[in-house]
Amino acid sequence: MFWKYLLFETKLLLLNKKNWLLGIALILFFRFIIHIIVNWIWLT
Repeated sequence: MFWKYLLFETKLLLLNKKNWLLGIALILFFRFIIHIIVNWIWLT
């Protein structure tokens, strides 16, 4: 799971070389969502 996510992150950054700022914003956004989901799973 973690490695697949890491590969997904690097693919996003490579695809967004021209717009790397947007790529970093997307990665932070996905990380935030995953953090919330993981916390929600642990709390229930």
